[in-house]
Amino acid sequence: MQVLGWLHDAALVGAYLLVIVPFLPMLISLLLALRIGEGSQEKLLRRTYGRYIGPDELDTGSRDLLARAQAAVDLVFGSEVHQAGLLDSIHNQVVLPRQEWEIAQALRGLSQLRQRHPDLSIPTGGPDEGALSPAARTFREALETVSDRVRALERYAEQVKAPTLPIACRRRPTAPPPGRLRT
Repeated sequence: MQVLGWLHDAALVGAYLLVIVPFLPMLISLLLALRIGEGSQEKLLRRTYGRYIGPDELDTGSRDLLARAQAAVDLVFGSEVHQAGLLDSIHNQVVLPRQEWEIAQALRGLSQLRQRHPDLSIPTGGPDEGALSPAARTFREALETVSDRVRALERYAEQVKAPTLPIACRRRPTAPPPGRLRT
């Protein structure tokens, strides 16, 4: 009985091999193509598509405005008051990246509009604002709104940066330095 069981198992293995073996080269080549064709950076970019904005998606003015916003956020996070925990750091860690992302998205949209409609920033008549088309006026208002948000971030960063001297003064030890004993 035991020999018949072995023969039965061997027949099943043989049948499986007859079914699987013809597909092995195709399966191996498919796995190799996936592994060779896409590196870790490409996988990350594909997986996170739509959650980042590349510099090629922004025009020059928008890149400059976004760089200002990013510099302001970096200034807040690098400030002494933030490092000392004197700010609402949890609020800043949630709100500031969200502000930066919303600004970047708005700038991407404005860049795309400007690319599709280069005449948006060109007056239709005279040199005054009244000569702008309604679409161009709306575009300028949207750009000014984003610029206001960037300026607000910069003002906040300046306020955070300003009190670094009083913090340094508060951190001074009250006891004399070693080697200078009071008598």
